[in-house]
Amino acid sequence: MMGKSPERLFTAAEAAEVCSGYLLENGYGRLEISSVIIDSRKGRRGALFVPLKGEQSDGHAYIPDALASGASCVLVASSWKEQIDKLSNTTRAAFIIVEDPLRSLQKLAQWWTAKFPELVRIGVTGSSGKTTTKEILRSILSVGSNTKANEGNLNSEIGLPLSLFSLQKEDRYGVFEMGINFKGEMDILADIYKPQFAVITNIGTAHSGPLGGVEGILREKTKVFTYFSSESRAFLSENDPRLEQLQRACGGRFVLFGKNSTGSIDAVENRGLSGWDFTYKGERAHLALPGEFNLSNMYAAVTAAEYFDVPSGDIIKGIAAVSPLSGRSRILTGRVTIIEDSYNANADSTCKILEFLNGITWQGRKIAVLGSMKELGADSKELHTLVGRKICGTDMDAVFMYGEETGNIYRYLRDNNFPGYFFYTEEYDELQTELLNFVSSKDLVLLKGSRSMKLERLVPFLQSREAVRNV
Repeated sequence: MMGKSPERLFTAAEAAEVCSGYLLENGYGRLEISSVIIDSRKGRRGALFVPLKGEQSDGHAYIPDALASGASCVLVASSWKEQIDKLSNTTRAAFIIVEDPLRSLQKLAQWWTAKFPELVRIGVTGSSGKTTTKEILRSILSVGSNTKANEGNLNSEIGLPLSLFSLQKEDRYGVFEMGINFKGEMDILADIYKPQFAVITNIGTAHSGPLGGVEGILREKTKVFTYFSSESRAFLSENDPRLEQLQRACGGRFVLFGKNSTGSIDAVENRGLSGWDFTYKGERAHLALPGEFNLSNMYAAVTAAEYFDVPSGDIIKGIAAVSPLSGRSRILTGRVTIIEDSYNANADSTCKILEFLNGITWQGRKIAVLGSMKELGADSKELHTLVGRKICGTDMDAVFMYGEETGNIYRYLRDNNFPGYFFYTEEYDELQTELLNFVSSKDLVLLKGSRSMKLERLVPFLQSREAVRNV
């Protein structure tokens, strides 16, 4: 876990020097900064507020709110200097004028991370399974050593630097997820963190539009190897269809993981929604995450942990401590059983979870609620159609499709005489009404879609006793 930030990170004057910024001289240069925030509502004494420009608003407009909630220092873009000059004369806070607050945030995180040369820096990336793999590996390494990792999926050009400020001198391992959705983002992340080791879960179709197709994804993801040395290693899936390209990209410095390569794990038993039982070096163990995809994530984490000579007892304890994260294969039981996998979706992960559902026995009906898969670019129609083809090969009883792109799934089901019930809409209210009119007690409902579709909104209604019919 990330844990608490240290009492002191740096002073306002140090931050200004690292960022090549100008510190407004108002007597607060020696002010000590203990946290870095981008949310003005999380201001507190010692917090450095970094206002970032988004699609809808500019964080500079929230500087007064950040100061009102307690922030002690603010990075300010030079284009806003006039407004800040007036504010600095009436506020007990430090202001650092910089060219680009985001780039300054990244430079600060890079500088802070470099203070810990003994830290074993592990980066986790891939098209799917990053967060779960990171959590399993973090859990294992934390049993015997101080380990830091991103909270949730703070893995972007903004999230990674924010996460790195949690590092402290007693930490032995850093396990930081590195996610990308535009060309050049991995260059930025690698330059900030400089991972010595990298786990690549898979190369698939996530964000294939912005990254230039699967070949573009491969090209961008392998930039995680930029700062590899002769002692570095990449942990690669034995089943990745682009394994040879990955092996070449890391200069042959790799260790394989998977059913055949991770020989310490055997006697694996599928427990359906309860996860997996297995034997690890002769001892029985359990992973509480269902599906072949999560088994692969465990193989990755175990293989990396073994490389670092983690004791077998710590590995078993770490795996046992892992529980599903919100939005990622989380099982919610009740009159209706829900698999909430609504945090993100691409064709690979969607097809894998449909395969998983097809492989389990269930006393009620199996219902898939699928939201659009975003950021697939020119491949969107083909990949949504691929999901439709996958559904036709399963025993799903009903499929609810939400979002313009899922119209391609709907048309495939219609044109190929899918025998179950299926419904398509672009309106959330229609989806909710139709689903709740259809669902009955003992049904199994999968929620799977891209983050922007917000399918988790359905959870409280599906859990309501009044909303679910008895059978």
